[in-house]
Amino acid sequence: MKGEFYILQQPKKLVLSIVLVDSELPLLEEVHQRLLELQETSDIFFIFKEGIGRYSAATFGSLYSACGYIEAGSERLSEVLMRTFEYEKEIFEFPHSLILYTQTSCFTNIEREKLLKIVASSISKPVFQTRRLSSAEFFKIYKTEYTKKESWLGKYFIINVPEEGTENIYSSWTSESKEMLFRIPVIEKFIAFWKDPGVGYVYSFTNPDLRVFLASMCGKLRIGVLNIDSKDI
Repeated sequence: MKGEFYILQQPKKLVLSIVLVDSELPLLEEVHQRLLELQETSDIFFIFKEGIGRYSAATFGSLYSACGYIEAGSERLSEVLMRTFEYEKEIFEFPHSLILYTQTSCFTNIEREKLLKIVASSISKPVFQTRRLSSAEFFKIYKTEYTKKESWLGKYFIINVPEEGTENIYSSWTSESKEMLFRIPVIEKFIAFWKDPGVGYVYSFTNPDLRVFLASMCGKLRIGVLNIDSKDI
């Protein structure tokens, strides 16, 4: 059932890789091979985006030795990701020391030795290259038509009052890194913000590339980022 979490096996490793399956299936052979390599170092949890074709999520997850998966339904992917973080905290009880986020449309190429080096290091900041969206990227977001809504002004004075949408209004940062690495205290900050004042903030993100959401969250919460690719550490 879409929107539900399914566990295939208990986590065993120090790293949890959350993989958004957002490309058409079958996976490219290069992604397939890298995913097989990643499972040797990391537990894997899949988020399946809608519209990627016909498949068996349980069989897919089992073949790639995943610890679990969720198929996105009517929720926005940003909300599904936050629920996955919460699941890691509440059900898995944070057995991992590092969370890796990546997506099949731009899959990680981090090597085993590099990942283990980062796990053992004292690095506490998120690891990914971050940048502000450009003027053209901002324009794509704010170039939206006003929708008309009925109001007391319109009712009595025949005035159409514009109502602005809330989609992507906080999407000001992004990352072009193929993987984004987070320590558990950062994930806890994400969850705490989402649980109280940040529900509307999280809901506003409709961009299917969740790197925009994660980078913007770091900017919103003033979380310092180690602004380099993991391969350069």
